[in-house]
Amino acid sequence: MKRAFNDLKNKLYFSRLNLLHNSGINKGLIRPFEDEMYESLEDVVYAGTPANIYLKYQQPMMGPGKCYDRSYVISMAFKDCLLASGKHKDLELKYGSGHAGHCWVEKDGWCYDPTHMLKFKQELYYQMFQPTDVKKSPRCDLEKDEFYQQCLSGHFERMSLICTIPLLEEIAKLSNNQDYIKEIERYKVKVNYDYETIREELYSAVESIEVKK
Repeated sequence: MKRAFNDLKNKLYFSRLNLLHNSGINKGLIRPFEDEMYESLEDVVYAGTPANIYLKYQQPMMGPGKCYDRSYVISMAFKDCLLASGKHKDLELKYGSGHAGHCWVEKDGWCYDPTHMLKFKQELYYQMFQPTDVKKSPRCDLEKDEFYQQCLSGHFERMSLICTIPLLEEIAKLSNNQDYIKEIERYKVKVNYDYETIREELYSAVESIEVKK
């Protein structure tokens, strides 16, 4: 009897979640990430990849479980925001309390969700997902981290392009996403990528090390 009652409660919760989602879309309270957010990440490098490409094209292909990485990257798009984490009720009901953890970014009354790749009005977001054990870190605290600063600086090792670019090109080709393919081509022009030139530079660097030995 208790199980049947819990099942009914869960069904009611997800029905309500669906209604709130559809209503939010219709009222403009749930929207796609703005183009300006992606543009502000063009000069940020995360995991050897331009952050706008990493966020917009790669992460959604990898499914859930990467919300902390994605939110970390999203926070780099804003000068002033909060990196938030907590337990979401929908995840708790689906996967259990031990797997209910989630992360998102809050900015100017909006919640940027890295799994849905949508921004929600904060009041609606909390109404829908009913987060608990919520913790928030301001970006100014995140900036104290050396890795965070390195990402913001856009620094990357030129030699790494010989591995990074072909990998990105292959993923883009497999995705069959023309926008993704064009974005990679723009990035290659931006970093002055030429496979043969970089390969020669790499060989020269290795030979130089050998000579020094």
